[in-house]
Amino acid sequence: EGEITPGFLTMCVKEVIDDSTVILNEAITNQGVIQRLLPRKKPGTLFASGGNMVAIYNNQRAEVPVWSGAAWGMVYGTALSALIGLALGVEWTFDVRPMYIISLLYLSLFGTIAAFLCYLTLLKREGAGLASYVNVVTPVVALFLSTLFENYQWTVIAALGAVLAFVGNFLVMRRGR
Repeated sequence: EGEITPGFLTMCVKEVIDDSTVILNEAITNQGVIQRLLPRKKPGTLFASGGNMVAIYNNQRAEVPVWSGAAWGMVYGTALSALIGLALGVEWTFDVRPMYIISLLYLSLFGTIAAFLCYLTLLKREGAGLASYVNVVTPVVALFLSTLFENYQWTVIAALGAVLAFVGNFLVMRRGR
């Protein structure tokens, strides 16, 4: 009575998130409680969690270099995406306009390859627990960039979420050292 437990906090979180919210298993100390009370319904959560575990357990134990691990991860991810697209009957298209090609190259080089290499290096050095907090900050950074470039209009809930994400990351990183 009156005690704030992980279960209580999880149920509070459950009240304010929707089914499309990605839940980071590695980032939460009380993983068992989270798994019971916040079921993962979206494939993205499962793939992200699974990818972290493969990168840590398989690649690090076999001493696979970060570059090789990243390359193979991208090959597997591309192949899986292509298979899912084929199974769902997705139409394959390619826009030949220069702006599309430039944005595709930029996202491929910086948003995928460079980001993946940085994340896998962080994962290797710090482990899944601390590295997964990058996934907490990424949506907040995206909102800030959308504010600058796309005129995103902040809500009280979005601002509160951003503050909580940064404060939570700060507290965990400080405690993790």
